[in-house]
Amino acid sequence: MVYTEDFLRSLPSDLLEADRLMLAAFDPLANRSLTDETHLDLLESFSAYQAFRRSRDLTVSNFVPSYEQTSNWNTMRSFIAHYKSENARQIRQRQVQQVFERGQEWFQGQSGAPFLHEFAEEDIGRIRQLLAEIRDLITGTDELDQNHKQRLFRRLDQLENELAKKVSDLDRFWGLFGDVNVAIRKLWHSYRERC
Repeated sequence: MVYTEDFLRSLPSDLLEADRLMLAAFDPLANRSLTDETHLDLLESFSAYQAFRRSRDLTVSNFVPSYEQTSNWNTMRSFIAHYKSENARQIRQRQVQQVFERGQEWFQGQSGAPFLHEFAEEDIGRIRQLLAEIRDLITGTDELDQNHKQRLFRRLDQLENELAKKVSDLDRFWGLFGDVNVAIRKLWHSYRERC
């Protein structure tokens, strides 16, 4: 097996980088001569890699191992080469996109054009879900006085209204996090005093 528990625990959260490292782990094994041991190591490792791809909602090859070692060996090596090529292309595309966006941001900063941030739809959905959880926590606590709760609710409402707009600064978002942090500290200190 080319993967160890330590290796898997050390994988970065970035999907493309984790995929690149998972694929790079095959390099020493793929260059060895075909023996029963090498074949079984590659087969087990390839199966683990396929499980990794499934767990990350990546496309998975339709590989069904056969009793024929050479056929398995060639097919797995072909799939690995394909995955490596796909991963390298995706990493390069992301790099190009980041450089492009950096250029636009640089120009906006130099030209005095206002910075505008617009949240992606999936980000808006996740933020709304987190805001609902924060509202539930605020509603459910007796540790905050009613005025503090109302002030937090107003901030949450303002924040939610800003989500779908292009905003020139993120001060409201950071301000809300500051208010929530103060509230959490109050709750934590109150909890510690009771325990």
